[in-house]
Amino acid sequence: MPRTPSPSALLRHHRTRAGLTQRELAHRVGYSRSTVANAETGDVRSADFYRRCDEVLAADGAISAARAALDAPAALDGRAAPPGPVRPLSAVPPDEAIEHLRRHWHHLVRTDNLLGPRAALPDVLEALSTLTTLRATGPARTALRCLSARYAVTASWLCQDAGLPGDAASWAGQALELAHESADRASIAWALHRLSRLAEHGEPERAVSLGRAALRQGTDAQRPLAAALHVQCARVLAQRADRPGCDAMLTRAALLADAREATGDDRTGYGSSCTRAWVLATRGECALRLDAPADAVGPLRTALALLAPAYRRNRGLVLGRLAEACARLGDVDEGRRAAAECRTIGEATGSASVLALAEAPAPAPAPAELSSGTARAGRTNRSGSSCPPASTAPLPRSRPAQCTPRAPAAPSTATTAPAR
Repeated sequence: MPRTPSPSALLRHHRTRAGLTQRELAHRVGYSRSTVANAETGDVRSADFYRRCDEVLAADGAISAARAALDAPAALDGRAAPPGPVRPLSAVPPDEAIEHLRRHWHHLVRTDNLLGPRAALPDVLEALSTLTTLRATGPARTALRCLSARYAVTASWLCQDAGLPGDAASWAGQALELAHESADRASIAWALHRLSRLAEHGEPERAVSLGRAALRQGTDAQRPLAAALHVQCARVLAQRADRPGCDAMLTRAALLADAREATGDDRTGYGSSCTRAWVLATRGECALRLDAPADAVGPLRTALALLAPAYRRNRGLVLGRLAEACARLGDVDEGRRAAAECRTIGEATGSASVLALAEAPAPAPAPAELSSGTARAGRTNRSGSSCPPASTAPLPRSRPAQCTPRAPAAPSTATTAPAR
C-alpha cells in the first residue's frame, strides 16, 4: 500500500500547482509567511491552518486529511494502523538514507538540465520533506546538514527558474542556515553563491559582497566549485561595468573549469556544471552587460557548439543571449532563429528564465554598430563559413561604438547551471 503523503508535501504540491508564492498563500489564508514556510518544511501547524489552505488551494480536503492522520492512533482493534504520513525515520539507518538521497539528488539535477524546473521541483521538495524526518548524530548529522543545504539550494534555483522569486529567496536563506550548521565551507560557499545570484539585479552591491564572501569560503582545490564562484563574481562585476575585474574572474574560471563534464548531473560535486563551454557563454553574457555585443557573438556561438546535450535548458539561455546580441548588431535573421529555438526550449522545460530571454523585445541597433560589427557578422553569414572560435583573450579595453541608449530590460530570472 503506498505511503500517504505528508501534509507538508501536499501543501507544497498544491501551492506550486496553484502558482502562488508562500507570501501570497499566507495572505489568502490569514497567516504569516513564516507559518507557511515552516509547515512546508515539516512543522505541524493547527488544523484550522490546513483547512484554510485546502479551501484556497482547492485541494478537496487532502491537506487536512493528511494533518488529521498525524493524530491517528498507532493501532486499531489490535491491527496495525495503515501507513500514514512521513514520521521520523528512526528505523532507517541514517547513513543509508543519506547516501540514497545523495544519489537521488544527482538524478534530479540531470532531470532539471534536460526537462526543466517543473519536472524536478516536486521531487526536490519531497526529498527535503524526507530529510527533515531523519535523525542522525556525529558525522552522519554533519552529512545530513550538508545534503539538506544542497537540496535547499537546488529548490531555490528551481523556484527562481519557475518564476517563484519569493520561494527562491526562502529556500536560499534556509540553505545558508543549514550550511552554517554543518560548518562545511563548500556548502557555505554554495549557499552564498545562490544568494548572490538572487541579489544580482535588485541589489548589485550586495551581490558583489556575497560573491566575494563565497570566494573566501571556497578553495581552488575544489576546481569546479571555484570555477562557478569566479563566474558569478564576473557576472556581478560586469553588472557594475568593471571590465578589468570581470575579465580577470573569467580568465581564472576558464583555467579551473572542467573541459570534459557532459553528464549534467553534477556528479563531481558543487559547480561541476560550470564547464569551459559555460565559461564561454558567460563571457558572451558579460560582453552584453558591458555594451559590447560584437564581443559576445563569437563566445556564444562557440558555447552552443561545445555544450553537451545534457544541458538542454542552458542551451536555451545561450540562444536567448545570442538572439539579443544579433539583434543589437542588426543581424535579424540569425537573431530570429536563435530566439525561436530559445522559445521552443523555454516552453518545453517551463523555464521562466529561458522564456524571459525569448520574449524580451529586441533593442534597435545603433548606426555605428550596423556599420562595423554587424557588417562583419553579415559577411560571415553570407559566405556560409563556420563560426569563428571563441577567443580566450581578455575582453578588449576599447569597445566598438556604443548602442543607442535604451531602457534596461526587465530583470531576468535566468541563472546558470552552477547556481543550483
